[in-house]
Amino acid sequence: RDHHSMDSGFQKKLASLNSTQLSIETLSKWMVFNYKHAKTLVHTWDKEIRRTQPERKLTFCYLANDVMQNSRKKGRDFNHEFAKCLPVVFYDMHRKCQDVPKCLESVLRLCTIWE
Repeated sequence: RDHHSMDSGFQKKLASLNSTQLSIETLSKWMVFNYKHAKTLVHTWDKEIRRTQPERKLTFCYLANDVMQNSRKKGRDFNHEFAKCLPVVFYDMHRKCQDVPKCLESVLRLCTIWE
């Protein structure tokens, strides 16, 4: 039950995520605060980024980046979980963002940060 409520609560938060720094940082802080649920949160993030429209995918990546940068003090849980799904996410974005050059450039920049 706890797992399910965390999942659906996070889905709602992702649905209202926008590309402003405030929105990204606010949700990132919430995720880091709930780091014990890293596996569930990243699973939900992965599921939702595949569903969301191409122009929103980049915002999801900025969120992941912020979480990975800011959760280091809590341990490697988020980095470990994101590492499992990011290669497929990037492949998917590369396919779906062909007509959005800015999106592709930004994704490639994030790839070099995360390597």
